[in-house]
Amino acid sequence: MVAIKRLAGATAVRMSWRNGSGQARTLAGTLARARLVLGLGLVCLWPVVAGAQPPPAAEKIDTRRYGIALNTRLYPQDNPKAALQSLLTALEKKQYAYAVAHLLDPDVVDKRINERMVLYLAQAEKDLQQQRQREQQQLIPPSQRLSSDPKRWKALVEQTAREYAFRELVQQVQQRLEEEPHTVRTLARILVAGTFTDSGDTAQAAHPQVTDGIVYFRRIEQRWFVDNRRGEPPAASRPTSEPKAVDPPDKR
Repeated sequence: MVAIKRLAGATAVRMSWRNGSGQARTLAGTLARARLVLGLGLVCLWPVVAGAQPPPAAEKIDTRRYGIALNTRLYPQDNPKAALQSLLTALEKKQYAYAVAHLLDPDVVDKRINERMVLYLAQAEKDLQQQRQREQQQLIPPSQRLSSDPKRWKALVEQTAREYAFRELVQQVQQRLEEEPHTVRTLARILVAGTFTDSGDTAQAAHPQVTDGIVYFRRIEQRWFVDNRRGEPPAASRPTSEPKAVDPPDKR
């Protein structure tokens, strides 16, 4: 009787059946295999699901210089010849501010700006103080007014002085080119029929019939810039008044 009960219990637990080939499978073994297959399927599926996730948004880099946006589509700088062509295009469109900000050697431009900005600090602070008074008179909310924090105020004054110095440099470049139109014609001749010599991160271009100089170039990262060694604006004297206002460049 005990043996019969044991046999019945074992039969109830195992619950075997036969498939088409006549092989016996137990319920426990089938469940184990099912769990294994399901686990492998999830492991194989995980890389696909993970790979389908959208990539993190790339951090946007501010390419503006002196408030002017970079536009390499209209003014490419892939090689020295392209940089010179872009410079001539900017000058033809009278985009002098863009030419100074993005096409001339930035180290040369920044050095010139840093030398000149100290002469505009007093004027910049005076203009900002007047703006602060207007904000108070117009009852502009304090959160939208110029900062009263000493460090931020100093930084704002220096930034404004740099903008004044930049405007001055742009005006000098424009004046120089208007007084000496042959400069642009010379650059155009070099572009069309000149010889470009690349030496790694530097280059130069010359024309056999041009005797007033060579155009120099410098590569910074993936962009080529025109070195202004062949003809810088005239040495500026200390300003006696605030810089003249100039129209903002076309930010295309």
